[in-house]
Amino acid sequence: MPEGVRVGTLNEDFAFESLAGDIFQLGNTSYRILRIQSGRVLVENARDQPPNIPFWFGEVPGRDELPSVGVSALRAGFAERLEAGIDQARLWLLETYGLEPAAAD
Repeated sequence: MPEGVRVGTLNEDFAFESLAGDIFQLGNTSYRILRIQSGRVLVENARDQPPNIPFWFGEVPGRDELPSVGVSALRAGFAERLEAGIDQARLWLLETYGLEPAAAD
C-alpha cells in the first residue's frame, strides 16, 4: 500500500482501545495496525489474516432476539428447500409467508 494513502475512518473509541499489531476489517480488506499517532492510525494490508471486527455507532437500533430468531428460521427454511430446487423454495416462501407471486414482465 502506498505510504500516506487514506483507507478510511475509525471510530475514535476503537482507535483508542487498539494496539499496534491488532488486525481489523475495513470494507473487504484486513489491516494490521502499525502505529497509533495523534489523530491517525497507520496500517498495512494484513493479507487476509483473520481480523477483529471494529465497533461502531449505527444509525438504527440493533435487532432484538425475536426478529433475529425469525430471520434465522426464514434463512434455514429457505436453504433447506433450496436443496430440492428453486421452485420448491419459492413455493415454500409463498405458502409460509403469505407472499404473492411476482407479476410476469
